[in-house]
Amino acid sequence: LDTVRVPIATRTLRDFTLSTYQLPPDFPYLDEESHHMRSDEELLKMAKKTGKRVRHTTMQPRGGHNGGMVCRDTLIWHTPDCGLYAMVVEVRGDAPLKQRPRPQVRLVRVSRIGIYNHSMRNGRVRLTAVDSKTGQPMPGVNVEISARSRDGHTFTPLARLVTDQEGRALLDSTDRRDLYIKVSRARDEAQERRRLMSGTLYEGAGGQAENHVAISTDRSIYRPGQPILFSAVAYRQKGWDTQVLRDEEFEVILRDSKWNIIRTLRCRTDSMGVLADTITLPATGLPGTYTLQAGNSRRSVRVEEYVRPTFRVELSLPQENTATSQDSATLEGRVTTYSGIPVSHARVTGHTAWTFPWWWRDGWQEEREQLDTLWTDSEGKFACRIARKGTEEQLRRGRTLEVSVDALSPQGETQQGSLRIPVCNTPLRMRADIPRQICKDYPKPWLINLYSSTDQAVKGSVTCTLSSGGKDKRTFTMQAGNASVPQELLEMKSGCYELVAQANVDGDTASWRQRVELTSLTDTILYHKAMLSVNCVKSTFAPYDPAQVQIGTTLQHAWVRVLMMSNDTTAMDTLMHLSNRLLTWAIPYRQEYGQGLTLNAYLFHEGCLFSNEETLKLKLPDTRLRLHWDSFRDHLRPGQQEEWLLSVRQPDGKPAQANLTASLYDASLDALAMNRLSINVSRWNNVPHITAFQNTPRPDERNRINANFTLRMKKESGRTSYSFDIDRFYLGAPTPMESAPTAAGWGYVRGAKTASPMLSGTRAYKGMSLKEREAGLDNGDLAQDLHASEEVAE
Repeated sequence: LDTVRVPIATRTLRDFTLSTYQLPPDFPYLDEESHHMRSDEELLKMAKKTGKRVRHTTMQPRGGHNGGMVCRDTLIWHTPDCGLYAMVVEVRGDAPLKQRPRPQVRLVRVSRIGIYNHSMRNGRVRLTAVDSKTGQPMPGVNVEISARSRDGHTFTPLARLVTDQEGRALLDSTDRRDLYIKVSRARDEAQERRRLMSGTLYEGAGGQAENHVAISTDRSIYRPGQPILFSAVAYRQKGWDTQVLRDEEFEVILRDSKWNIIRTLRCRTDSMGVLADTITLPATGLPGTYTLQAGNSRRSVRVEEYVRPTFRVELSLPQENTATSQDSATLEGRVTTYSGIPVSHARVTGHTAWTFPWWWRDGWQEEREQLDTLWTDSEGKFACRIARKGTEEQLRRGRTLEVSVDALSPQGETQQGSLRIPVCNTPLRMRADIPRQICKDYPKPWLINLYSSTDQAVKGSVTCTLSSGGKDKRTFTMQAGNASVPQELLEMKSGCYELVAQANVDGDTASWRQRVELTSLTDTILYHKAMLSVNCVKSTFAPYDPAQVQIGTTLQHAWVRVLMMSNDTTAMDTLMHLSNRLLTWAIPYRQEYGQGLTLNAYLFHEGCLFSNEETLKLKLPDTRLRLHWDSFRDHLRPGQQEEWLLSVRQPDGKPAQANLTASLYDASLDALAMNRLSINVSRWNNVPHITAFQNTPRPDERNRINANFTLRMKKESGRTSYSFDIDRFYLGAPTPMESAPTAAGWGYVRGAKTASPMLSGTRAYKGMSLKEREAGLDNGDLAQDLHASEEVAE
């Protein structure tokens, strides 16, 4: 079927022969009693009896034994026709041997049939037969479905299928745990029975209506005996549609840390689906985490005899660069009450720790150091000097300075403060979020950020240059930190470009390099090499707003199967023949698509399956309410009456009829337990998920011969010196891009080494110098299991 150049590596090998015997399809290679592979002697004997020798190759490696060094040569390998073959390998070496090594026999199956499958609805599986080299669909392929017995030795036929004109066959079976398939065609019956590898079609929920309750409390921590003010919103959701539950009764349950029921309360929702009430904690209850439960919703709070903090510790970043300063940098902090009053004469202690990102550790250890005892001044401020730690290389890679301090007030209260500072001796760094593939019809914004050595955002201008073939094509300027679409891109031709972004801020420079591919909906070829490319230029669609998908390949005469499915229907099932071509599809939305489609593309080439899955989603409606404070004052006096004004509007700017839950509590409690008010209605695109499986061996799995020779060594003079010869023939496949799916890809022959005696089953390189070992590893040698003879063992 094909011709392949097989690289050969040899050492101290005189010559070797490779004989090919064509065997009948029903060749009994398994022992009838043990059901294991027959020995090489039995296989060779049966191959000579029932088979036909179709090829005999003798090769003398170029360079001979060459003093034990590795010699390389090439064997021209002509792949035989489809069928079952026995490959017989015989070698001769220059080492003195007591007995010539026995021939090694391996079975090779040559077939042009490739099979892959994917799951369909109702437990069905669709099998697709293709030419394993070109990927062209193969009609008339016989597929035998059988079930394996418990002992694994017998198979019971269940069904026989034949592929149609597009190479498809549908298997209707809900139980596929132990099914096996065997495929054959006229004069192509070499493939053995293999297990059916298949998954299940994931389909999301069927749109069942569910009731939800979102509970909020006025704070997250309480003392025993205190009341809990809670409110909740009850609503029913089906898909994306939601509706509040009006005038519905719910039972609110309070449970302690041991899940015992402490209180129960029955509440009824109002016209907005809101229920609000108060439930009191027991005065003598156990401390721990208590839970409010209403319907399927829960809200946890902490209950303990806490002491409310009266002040806090705030740390600020050093003014100077900690990495570039000569020996140290100054860290400043402040101790204030929650009303902003400075805490003076507070004692400050703590420690620093210099750490590394996990990807740069390289055995470096964390360095800790205690801070000197400090005292706050009349403004509650303090400052300390932090010594720089690390070499220039470590600081170039980046370190993290962790500072932790304890402040003790004159009244005896202690509070903590901490700060993490990324440190790098590069004064200016650039990070960019730029798509590698950009469609000019639907461009995505670019975002380029500049950071200081302490990872703080820096403002500045960034000059971007796009070049191709060593020539600059376009230069433009962007502002760091502002996401935008460069308009210059829309005026350029499609193709691959090299992007270079540069910034200069106060003499500090930073740069960013990236490859960018510009495309458009009118392109007909790919500008990068790809077996199968599926690019959702526009992955969302809506009525009168179609999605845009580009499917292409750089292969010649490739066959691509495209399947699009929703939870309710199959939108597309088509076969395409492409030759270095890119197709663009506009996919309009239809009502039967529901919330979206799953697009799967399959391409079979050179014995390997390539697949790509993308999701086309129905555009989600914008349901977020807009909140805006029209008036808000954050500095009040105790007992003062205040009114705040909050506007709630719909996405279109119109006033919204909504319910508002607000909580006013002591901010110092957040230091003990952070309180968050949240209500989130989950909406997602419910689309199926399809997985494809290849049911025929890949080239590296199917076309491999591995022949190992264990030789009986001849005893030499000397107490511990022996000579032995190891000959190894190894035939495998190269990468899928270079090999024929039915051909052997590359060969490997290894010869003799010298070593001291060793027992059976050990693995070693004794007797070899370090240079020889390194040379062997560089030439691809692998450690062998050396089996010594009885004479050596003695």
